[in-house]
Amino acid sequence: MDEKGFEPQILVFCCNWCAYASADLSGAARLQYPPGVRIVRVMCAGRVDPYFVLRAFERGFDGVMIAGCHLGDCHYLSGNEKAEQRVLMLKELLGVIGIEPGRLKIAFVSAAEGGKFAKEVTGFVEEIKRIGKNEIKVEKPKIELDDLDTIIADTAVYYCAECGKCTSICPVSEVKDFSPRVTVGNAIFGFDTDVEQVAFDCLTCGRCKDVCPAVVDYPEFTRQVRRRMLLKGYEARPTHGNLFLSSARIMAQTEIDGRFRRALFEGLKTSSKGDVVYFTGCSPLYQFLFKEVGCSLDNPLERIGDDVARIPRDAVFLMNKAGVAPVILEQEKCCGHDLYWIGDDENFETLAKYNASLMTEAGAKRVVCSCPEGYWIFKQRYPEVTDFDLEVLHISEFLKEQVEKGTLILSPGEKVKEPRKKVTYQDPCRLGKYLGVYDAPRFLLEEAGFEVAEMAHSREIANCCGGPNAWVGCGSANRMMQLDRLAEATATKSEVLVTSCPKCQAHLKCGQCGELPAGRDVEIEIKDLVTILAEAVREAK
Repeated sequence: MDEKGFEPQILVFCCNWCAYASADLSGAARLQYPPGVRIVRVMCAGRVDPYFVLRAFERGFDGVMIAGCHLGDCHYLSGNEKAEQRVLMLKELLGVIGIEPGRLKIAFVSAAEGGKFAKEVTGFVEEIKRIGKNEIKVEKPKIELDDLDTIIADTAVYYCAECGKCTSICPVSEVKDFSPRVTVGNAIFGFDTDVEQVAFDCLTCGRCKDVCPAVVDYPEFTRQVRRRMLLKGYEARPTHGNLFLSSARIMAQTEIDGRFRRALFEGLKTSSKGDVVYFTGCSPLYQFLFKEVGCSLDNPLERIGDDVARIPRDAVFLMNKAGVAPVILEQEKCCGHDLYWIGDDENFETLAKYNASLMTEAGAKRVVCSCPEGYWIFKQRYPEVTDFDLEVLHISEFLKEQVEKGTLILSPGEKVKEPRKKVTYQDPCRLGKYLGVYDAPRFLLEEAGFEVAEMAHSREIANCCGGPNAWVGCGSANRMMQLDRLAEATATKSEVLVTSCPKCQAHLKCGQCGELPAGRDVEIEIKDLVTILAEAVREAK
């Protein structure tokens, strides 16, 4: 890019004790550095949340620098080490979502090194000039708000019979003061604030909709209320520092480098064009996003990210065993599910149109997903916003089809002497209650020789894993729901809890971490459907 006339806008997070003091010293000494630098003072470099960095890029900053004490000199012992680990994670993530990793830098300076601070900043500005201007600018849509009466009419809320069936079956109402019926009543009587205060408590699991005699679409009501809040300027506070949602918003505006997905499926048979597309989804990103939690190399939450990230490889391995080399869209972006459910329709539609175009260019007729949320959004919402008429299958449906055709063998065979484990199965909300896929996962497990034991609440009445919808609002109530679900799983005396949703796996494993309430037995291995099937196939070789 031509550097003439381009003055990079740089955001610098300075720790209070060393970096900010060195910046102050450079000013007192009249040391010059470029004028486009904005300094934010923080108590410790380790307190710079990864979301702050992504948010800076969303706001249009060309580069972000985190400046802290020299390693070993941190006033809080290891804050600068955590900051260094976070920057390494973020650089990987930035490369995947379409931002040049060189736009992020970490520097270590002491309070007496005003000259070094000025030199570090100046050098970083020159590097950003070489990279070029950041073209990302995420802004609130400038459109007219729907009033609450319009949302009520769109979602049949006026028909509420106040029978309370929704509240009696709602998993959230069992662990906190929350009632879909009361929320609907507040909406009808115009108590906007009361409605908005609980909009992000809802899991959108759909159990209320299933039992409502008046056919009130409470999940969609919740989504539209969230959209109204978003347009009013309210910003949800999701878990994991908003990295999932921020990454999706950024991907809506960037070009994606295909190297990441090429490397992900190295050693497996894939295609660039063909009838069957395997949509990778966000599962591979978990390995970056879960590193943020605690920033510790032995953190169990990081291992959760690694377990979820292997799902696409296991899925493609099984497809290869069936003689299928699926098309991998190396430049695919987030499906937009979570943005849709917080009401960000504009960025969702951008992503939908982009992904649909990629699939069309690849010559696809069918798209296979491991993630039920991607499966649902492709099947139910993509056709509403773009030209999308592909057949959409969950990986369990596709593999069941291959077993029935005889192209995929899952049965243990003579080489496997020991009986397979007893397992129980968690029905994901989007796959089960929303789309009615219950039999295919169980068929595959039984075909592979596993004994499937049902939990007290399964199939149509299965409870949600307790994870927050769209990563919004994970707290003590969610933990209680996770523990309740795990208790149901352990009560079956199964050795493995199997699910076919990346989020279910992450949320339930998260529920097992940390200090547990007295008397809680949640010790059960948790695996994704394709992972346990892939292991079974490898064992039988």
